[in-house]
Amino acid sequence: MLSGPKKMILVCCLLSITQFKFAAAQTVIKLDKEGTEYTTTGFVNGLKLKVEIATDAGEVGISSVEAMFMYNNGYLKKEDILDSRSYETASGEIAEGSEIILRKIQIASVTLTDVKAIVIGSPDAPLLIGQNALSTLGKITMDYAKGTLTIHSGPKNHPAKDPNNPFDISSDKIDLVHIQGGTFGMGSNDSKDNEMPKHNVTVSSFSIGKFEVTVAQFREFVEATDYRTSAEQEGSATRFHDGRRDVFRGLNWRYNSGGFLCTAAEQNEPVLYTSWHDAQRFCEWMSKKTGKHYRLPTEAEWEYAARGGNKSHNTKYAGSSDIEEAGWFLGNAGGQIRPAGQKKPNELGIYDMTGNVLEYCSDWYDGHYYKYSKTTNPKGADDGQFRVARGGSVINDPLDARVTDRHWDDPTSRCSYNGFRVVVED
Repeated sequence: MLSGPKKMILVCCLLSITQFKFAAAQTVIKLDKEGTEYTTTGFVNGLKLKVEIATDAGEVGISSVEAMFMYNNGYLKKEDILDSRSYETASGEIAEGSEIILRKIQIASVTLTDVKAIVIGSPDAPLLIGQNALSTLGKITMDYAKGTLTIHSGPKNHPAKDPNNPFDISSDKIDLVHIQGGTFGMGSNDSKDNEMPKHNVTVSSFSIGKFEVTVAQFREFVEATDYRTSAEQEGSATRFHDGRRDVFRGLNWRYNSGGFLCTAAEQNEPVLYTSWHDAQRFCEWMSKKTGKHYRLPTEAEWEYAARGGNKSHNTKYAGSSDIEEAGWFLGNAGGQIRPAGQKKPNELGIYDMTGNVLEYCSDWYDGHYYKYSKTTNPKGADDGQFRVARGGSVINDPLDARVTDRHWDDPTSRCSYNGFRVVVED
């Protein structure tokens, strides 16, 4: 059994796994028990290493010491290192969090090929291979008394639901919620000046993302187009750190709110450090890919969806008047962005429209816009300096996370608390 602390840091995914040949209808792997862990010997790119079989994980990880040894001695080639930014130290060491390809892992008569792994920080940790990874080859059984793992050819185990992705959020498509158009009272007469006056607005039917766009979904876009984000072009982004906003060099969409490279477990968190312009390019790519018109929501569409559309219960936040139920904010998030869908959805089944990250809208921001807004499908001011952002984030208090609250940011901004979700026109 994989110990608790290591389970938190040994994370990755598999690009592809190939079974070459089993000697018989089943392959038995003898394991040695070390405390709560089971280990065996394997060959990784031809190098003999101790391999840990995790009984409750699907990850592959390799320690930074092993990765550096493999690289220096020819077992790992430069082209196997996926992220060139992994060479961050003066000595050229492979940094923790770097993604690499292990071309061949052989355990007994089982061979895995082209395995994507993440470099971990523990120098004494054995190579980790999860039981779920091996289960792609066949049905897995463990005999804890005899210390054996058996891979049976034939029907495979049903894959366990990924605890980091309980909603099975796809990396290559967007889950959408259809919203029937209608009329609602937009804004508020008893809060901030820029929310006044409350006024009736009619919006047409549309579909909106069930979740904010995730790191994995944005990665699909970047890998398909070789797109370079604003943060990558400028070489820096803004991170909320120690109670203030500071500019950090090297941050981009690949990093989490703490400033570290995203692990596999964080691929279903909303993508960060993207500008309004980056969100626009993502929508354009999705439109070309699907033939549908993807775009950012207008501010009116966003508020109508957050309120619950024509099923609205008129709650203060999206889906609840209790912000602890509705979303991650300053009082419960500790400044840390969370995976999609952990809080209560609103009346329409949409998640995280309160808190986690602020969400870009298509509109130019004008603090007085509600005084002259159109009443049908308003699209914001004709021009301006800032773009609207809505919903509050992990660094905002409850007042700034209400469904009527209006935020704004420079369209070139790229920071650790802004994200976006998409709309598709009917």
